[in-house]
Amino acid sequence: MARKSRLNDIDAAKGIAIFLVVLGHIVARTPPEGHLWWSVLIRVIYSFHMPFFMYVAGCTAHYVYEPIDGIKKYSLFVRKKASRLILPYIIMGVIILLGKVGAMKIGLHVDNPVNSSADVIGVFLYPRVSYSSFLWFVYVLFELYLLLPLLELALSRLSFYLLILFVTLQFLEMTHLFALNSLAHSILFFSIGLMVMKNYDLYASVIDRYGSIMLGIFVLLLVVCYFSPAMPDLIMASLSIPALHYLVRARALLRSDIILLCGSYSFSIYLFNTICIGMTKALLFLAIDWNYRNFYFFIIVLTCAGIFFPIVITRCLNKLSPRIAHVFY
Repeated sequence: MARKSRLNDIDAAKGIAIFLVVLGHIVARTPPEGHLWWSVLIRVIYSFHMPFFMYVAGCTAHYVYEPIDGIKKYSLFVRKKASRLILPYIIMGVIILLGKVGAMKIGLHVDNPVNSSADVIGVFLYPRVSYSSFLWFVYVLFELYLLLPLLELALSRLSFYLLILFVTLQFLEMTHLFALNSLAHSILFFSIGLMVMKNYDLYASVIDRYGSIMLGIFVLLLVVCYFSPAMPDLIMASLSIPALHYLVRARALLRSDIILLCGSYSFSIYLFNTICIGMTKALLFLAIDWNYRNFYFFIIVLTCAGIFFPIVITRCLNKLSPRIAHVFY
């Protein structure tokens, strides 16, 4: 595949993926009484949205990857990825810690509060169950980048056997330590993204031709999944990849400024959306009850806060210091 400056369908895919992430973060625990449909909807979204996000991350990783031949180049590669991923992970962990502790002291509502020093250590040892658990994606993405040179090489020669191994990992119980459980569940979809980009032109022609059928089946399974929690997540996640990729290649989405904007700021939105949602929610709670009637208002306001406030924050940071803004963008 010829290198291009940007792939609009991948940017659009990022936009759809991050929108689904924001929706999943609106309600930390349970919706108001009478809105059970929201819990069911989020369960359906969670059956595929992060695997799809990992797939898009794999596509991006291959697109920007340059072959590494030696320990020195690998060491430089790791340092760059640590600066790109672990540095913002640490900074956001500190910001969230200070914000939650401060909010608790003045009596504001806090989701997933900080209760002890063990919670702080847990950010690095058990990121998926820490007070900043939503950042697990950044942590696992760094782990996947550590494996990227090996994956790029192995998938060129042993793709069939590796995919069988990665599918098997979906059914194994792994430890939460160092987010190994999330790594095991994510590596399949990340690797699919790598493989797709290795054969991008062929893949694009296939989904352009048969994608409408895949999308129709996926929508049908979404309906089935809504009414039946027995639908395996692996099926939903796997089918979401060609279905949603076909959807984002539609002309309307490729030309949607909002979708492409969300895609280009997907990393910033991922880092800041939970904080923005949490702060907005805490302020709204001071004046508006979390009840059946107001829930629709909360959905709209919190979704907008989770998407647009991170973009505003990043742009303001860029005006103050492009170097600092680059950490979060």
